[in-house]
Amino acid sequence: MATAVAVLSSFGSDQWDAETYAVLSLAARLSSLVKTRSQAIRLAYQMWRLNSMLAGFFEAVSNVFEGRVSPSTTPVTPEQIEDSIRTLRKMHAALETLYEAAKRSQLTNHSLIAMPLRSMHTYSDEILELAELLELCQAPEQVQAIFDRSSKEREQGDIYDLAQIE
Repeated sequence: MATAVAVLSSFGSDQWDAETYAVLSLAARLSSLVKTRSQAIRLAYQMWRLNSMLAGFFEAVSNVFEGRVSPSTTPVTPEQIEDSIRTLRKMHAALETLYEAAKRSQLTNHSLIAMPLRSMHTYSDEILELAELLELCQAPEQVQAIFDRSSKEREQGDIYDLAQIE
């Protein structure tokens, strides 16, 4: 739970909400442009803008994880963590919906839009991973059980080469 607390407290609930809802808002605006496939230049600009927002968001999260930014001492409630998980899942769903709409509109091959679209799709997966990490941090006993099982398997010699695993 310490990682979740560090991430959420460093953003503060107001800043966290502002960042996540800004991404959701821009993704919704882009979704309407993608469906009509109109205004390719405007769409490309907005895609790059969304990509930049996502990069800034993950840079801030990375700074907390790597200890470059010290988290505030404000306690984070379980409700705030749950709300953040829900918001991250909404962000993921909005970005995936946007990506699928762009794919159906054949924008993944568009010279101005393809790059930020692929990058946004990658960030979408990272958002889902962050939500899952926060969920895991809420149940430290499950995390400890995973590490205990791994240690037990290592002691018993149940180690496999990654090349053997499909």
